[in-house]
Amino acid sequence: MQANVLEIIKQYSKWPQNLKENSRFVDDLGYDSFNMMMAISDIEDLLDIAIPSKRLGAVISVKDLKEILREFNALALEEQVS
Repeated sequence: MQANVLEIIKQYSKWPQNLKENSRFVDDLGYDSFNMMMAISDIEDLLDIAIPSKRLGAVISVKDLKEILREFNALALEEQVS
């Protein structure tokens, strides 16, 4: 994932040191619904995209978000997060 996207994810995380591709936003990163919406909004602004809200309900992990962003061709895949 792009470094800027990862920084946004870390910014809203209670436990940024837990960030891995399979990290779950709520359980592993300490997100609540407000933090999730703020992070998604910042990512959408950064990448100049709009993710349909019906797709966001399926975002449980960083990997889920990565898949959605990949569909938008918004990210050049980088394996920085393992």
